[in-house]
Amino acid sequence: MSPILDLQQRLQEVGRIRMGQQQVYTRKDGSQGRRPAKLQHWRLTSRDQQRLAAAAEHYGGAVQPWEGREGEHELYTTTDTLRVLIIPGQALSQWWELWSGGGCQRRCDGHTEVLTQAPCLCPAAYDERAEAAAEGKACKPCTRLAVLLPDVPGIGHWRLETHSYYAAVELAAATGLLEEATRRGALLPARLRIDVRRKVAGGKTTSYPVPVVDLDVTPTALIELGRGAAEGELLALPPAPAAQGHTPVPAEARAQGAGVAAGVAAMAEPPAPAAPRANAQAALGAAAPLPAPVPVPVGEGEPAPPVQPAPAQVPVPAPGAAPAAPAAPVAAPTPPAAAAAAPGATAALPAMANQRQRRLLWATVRERGLPEDQLRGILRDITGQESTASIPTTLFGAVLATVQATEVAQA
Repeated sequence: MSPILDLQQRLQEVGRIRMGQQQVYTRKDGSQGRRPAKLQHWRLTSRDQQRLAAAAEHYGGAVQPWEGREGEHELYTTTDTLRVLIIPGQALSQWWELWSGGGCQRRCDGHTEVLTQAPCLCPAAYDERAEAAAEGKACKPCTRLAVLLPDVPGIGHWRLETHSYYAAVELAAATGLLEEATRRGALLPARLRIDVRRKVAGGKTTSYPVPVVDLDVTPTALIELGRGAAEGELLALPPAPAAQGHTPVPAEARAQGAGVAAGVAAMAEPPAPAAPRANAQAALGAAAPLPAPVPVPVGEGEPAPPVQPAPAQVPVPAPGAAPAAPAAPVAAPTPPAAAAAAPGATAALPAMANQRQRRLLWATVRERGLPEDQLRGILRDITGQESTASIPTTLFGAVLATVQATEVAQA
C-alpha cells in the first residue's frame, strides 16, 4: 500500500483541551449576554462520550452534555496538569488570524497574508496590533497545539487553541525540543499545565492563565540530548527508576524461603555460570577478530590508494596446549612517521584525516591556486605519500600550515 503523495497524513482530532468557558452575564440594559471566563482546571470537550468518561477516571469531574452544542459533551476536570506526548511534525501550528461570523478572513505569517497572497494588512507594532485586534480589526496570534493523552485510550489527538502572546513564544520552543527528541527515538515525558501569572499595571493587579509544556527530565539529560543531536546520534534517556519494575528473586532463594533482605543480597550476586552439557565440545581458543575493511575516500584528481592485505588470523591456543611454532615473518611496508613497535606486538594503524579536514585542505588549495604537483610534493615531504586520503591526523596540522605558507609557483 502506498500513500497519496500530495496529501499529508495526520491523526484525527478527537477532542479539545480548553482553559475557559462561556459565562452568562447581564448587560447594563438588562439583557443577557455571554463572555469568556477563565478556569483554574482543564476542560475537555468531545463528541465521543466514552473517551471523556475514560478521561474522568484519571482527571476527575463528571461528563455532561454541552449545552447549546448538540451531540457534544464536556468534562470539567479537577486538575491543572495533563500528561501528554508530542506528535512529530503535527504538534504546533501558529498564524496571525482574523475571524468573523463568516469564518477566517485573514491568515498571515507576519509578512504575507496567505489566503490572498498579499502583504500583511495589520500594524507592524505588536501593541497597535493588539488594540486593533481587540476591536476585531486586526489579527490575533493563534497557536494550536496537538497532543496525545496517554491516559485516555484510543487513536487521535487533542487540540489546544490559545491566543496568548506568551503561549505563542514559549510553546514553540518547548514543542520544538520535544519533536526533535521524539524524532530521534527518545520519548520525553511531558506535562501540559495551566500556569497562572500576574501583572501589575496602572496600580491594578490582574491574573491570566498561560498553557505551559513542562519536561520531567533533568537539565543533565537535556544536555546529553543536545550533544547527541549535534552529532546526529540517537540518544537513550536514563532508564526509569527501579521502583517502576521488579527483579525476580533467584529460584534458590525462593526455595529456601528467603526473606526480603536475603533476596536482595542474592540478586546483587552475579549469576552462576550454567553447567556444560555432557556432550559439549571441548573449549577452543578464541581467534583474534579481523578488522572490518573501511573504504578510504579519495580526493579530487587523485589515484586510489593501494589496498593493504588483511593480517592473517592467528588462533589463540587453548589453556594447557603446546605453543605452536612461530610462522615465518612476512615483510610489510612500514608507514612513515609510525613509531617502532615492541617485538611481537601488533602495530596500530594511525587514524587518518576525516572528510571535513580534507575538504578544508582542498578549499585552501583552491583559494591559494596551489598547483597539484606542489601539493603532492608537500604531502610527500611530510607524510611520505602523495594522497590526501592517507594523511595521519597527527600530521594534518603540519600539512595545512605548510600549504598556507607555501608560495605558489608561477607558470
